[in-house]
Amino acid sequence: MSGAVYDYDDVPLELVEELAEAESKGRFFGAHIRDHFRYRRVISAAGSSGARPGP
Repeated sequence: MSGAVYDYDDVPLELVEELAEAESKGRFFGAHIRDHFRYRRVISAAGSSGARPGP
């Protein structure tokens, strides 16, 4: 893990609930959330905040 924290926009509650129940959180996140929703970095690995648009 990098230690960075990201905020993803408009992820449906159903996906959040499915992620919480997923056996592999990383696999679920990669398949259903990453690269599917806009996001911004809230805290970088060094602790400073920044922003980066998603797809």
